[in-house]
Amino acid sequence: MAAVEHYRKNYGRIDATKITIAPENLPYINRIVNFARENGFINIAANTVAEADWTIEHAREYYKQLKELADNLLRDNEADVAITLFNSNDFKPLYLI
Repeated sequence: MAAVEHYRKNYGRIDATKITIAPENLPYINRIVNFARENGFINIAANTVAEADWTIEHAREYYKQLKELADNLLRDNEADVAITLFNSNDFKPLYLI
């Protein structure tokens, strides 16, 4: 966060970040996204590592994490938070304004 604070202090607001999901951090998706949200990030680009050896168990955990994340966003009424995990545009980049 020191780098983000430095950037914000010297250059202005930054509200976008990138998250890469791998099998090792899959159970922590919600914690990672919540950390980003708590620190003022409202545009969160996220994707999975294509080169990883994904399993059916990983798919189940991914689904569980995304469902929990969606429930949290809806509960918290976070309409202004954009997360590419919920982009129906085939994980193509979002153009952030």
